[in-house]
Parts: sequence; structure tokens; C-alpha cells
Amino acid sequence: MIEEKILDKAIDIFGTTDLCLMSSFILPDGKILDIRHSDDGYHQEHSTVAEAYRTDEGFRDKDGIYNEYDMPMYFNRDAPAISFYNNPFGESYGIELNVSSELTDRQFEKLEECVCYIKPNKKKRIAIEFYDKRLRPETRQGYEESTTPKECFKAINKIKRAYKNERARAIEKERQDR
Repeated sequence: MIEEKILDKAIDIFGTTDLCLMSSFILPDGKILDIRHSDDGYHQEHSTVAEAYRTDEGFRDKDGIYNEYDMPMYFNRDAPAISFYNNPFGESYGIELNVSSELTDRQFEKLEECVCYIKPNKKKRIAIEFYDKRLRPETRQGYEESTTPKECFKAINKIKRAYKNERARAIEKERQDR
């Protein structure tokens, strides 16, 4: 299965929505992969995206066969998507980005909407993880905190800049490894 078809297959299986769900993937067009039906309609499980990689032999991407719990990171890389989740109280968020993938402005705009506009006056703590092409954690990991919508937008812009820096570093590293 080639990775270009993964995004289409995932959309065929799950569909998309404009709603900011408790957890899901932000796709290149800014839509959210609708994985709500993966559990009880409210809680979502990122690993259900493995269905897009299912073959007769199990879960497979272009590199081999994998455990379904690894598949969200592969989907982030292959779609490409931004993985996000929040706690039910809207106070903390987790964001995973793959620096080998070209993310779009529409994805970052949707990330702003899902993080900054939901319960805008609550303090937010945003955990960030960057992965490389082989899904190894990159050096930049950490937290951004905000207490106002304006601070939240600044935090997302900081994440966007950090992503671009990490992406440039990953591209250079890949070039040197050749």
C-alpha cells in the first residue's frame, strides 16, 4: 500500500467533520478525521486509524508490518496529519507533529481553533512532541502555557515556528545521511 492512498482510505472509513473533537487528527485541508465512532461516541482512540493500514497480514505501511498502536504516528507522517487530544476539562492538550511531513497553514489554523477557542478563558498547557521520518522523538519537546486567547495564539505560533525549525533540521539531517 502506498502512503498517498492512506489519507483517502482513512477518510473513506471514518469521514471528516469541522467539529473540534476531544482527540483526533487534523488533516491537510483543515478538516478533522471523525474517529468518534471508534469508541462510545464521545471518547476517541487514535489507534483506530490503523484500519487505514489493514491488510490480510495485519497492519502494514510501506515499511513493513506494525502493531496497531504504532499506527497514529505513521498516519501523522503519511497523511500528513497533526495528532491532538485534550482532557475533558479543556485545560491540557497534547500535540504530535512529524517533521518529515509538510503540514499546511490550514492545519495550524484548525489547531488554533480547537485549542484557543474552546473554553478560551481557561489556562491551557500544551504538550508538544516532534517525530522524525523513522518516528523517533526529535530533540524539541516541551510545553507551552497560556491563560488568555491572545497568549494561546502566541503559543500556537511558537509551535508553528518550532515545527518549521525542526523540519528544516530534519531535511538537512536527511540530506547528510544520503
